[in-house]
Amino acid sequence: EKCSGEPSVQWCAQPADAPDSVRKYCETYVGRYRVCMSDAPSLNNASEWADTVRECVFNCEDSIWLAREIHKDEKRSEGEKKRKGEKKPKLLGWHTSMCPPRWFLCEASKCKEVNQVDCKPPVGLGKRKCYRDDVACGEKCELVPQPSLVVNLTSDVKSDVSSA
Repeated sequence: EKCSGEPSVQWCAQPADAPDSVRKYCETYVGRYRVCMSDAPSLNNASEWADTVRECVFNCEDSIWLAREIHKDEKRSEGEKKRKGEKKPKLLGWHTSMCPPRWFLCEASKCKEVNQVDCKPPVGLGKRKCYRDDVACGEKCELVPQPSLVVNLTSDVKSDVSSA
């Protein structure tokens, strides 16, 4: 069977035994695609379509939060046990190749984004421990607030899936 046409949330239910994180990932990105492509008739060529997908569907600005949301309830198998101290959620598969690294540090019990230069060497020139692409600063702080786009799209997709 060949893939063609606009993505559908029904695709996300297959196979039935797929892990929850895979289903969440699929539902989230099908929903994002639909929202982002609502202006598709105004796209004039394939380059505009590709730019829209890259900038809107695969958005680097909120991908770290999406990864956290998608993987938050995931349980690791025996073979995937976390290394001591490792609490960072998995990034989305495309994130590392598309998005520049983002740096976070814990200050007054809140994780906040900082410039790389503020981090201690070898990352930067500062004196503070930083966490790459980790909005929870290793689970030691309150999370950096999520962009509203993440919250809206994940809730929109849940309602779309239940009506599908």
